[in-house]
Amino acid sequence: MYRLRAAAPRGWTVRLPNELAAAEAGGVTRAEVWAKAGQGADRRGDLRLTATSESDASKSDSGTCRLR
Repeated sequence: MYRLRAAAPRGWTVRLPNELAAAEAGGVTRAEVWAKAGQGADRRGDLRLTATSESDASKSDSGTCRLR
């Protein structure tokens, strides 16, 4: 089980409908992340999603996707 955290550039609001995700070690899973640009936000940027193991906080991984 992994705890998810999302971060976006200043001016963007991000929300994780579910902050937990299940995946086998070395496996993949899908996570839904909602992002919305606020007034004055850059129209492009990177969203970073980080997953940290609930049983071993030293185990984590992250990835990015482009916001536009």
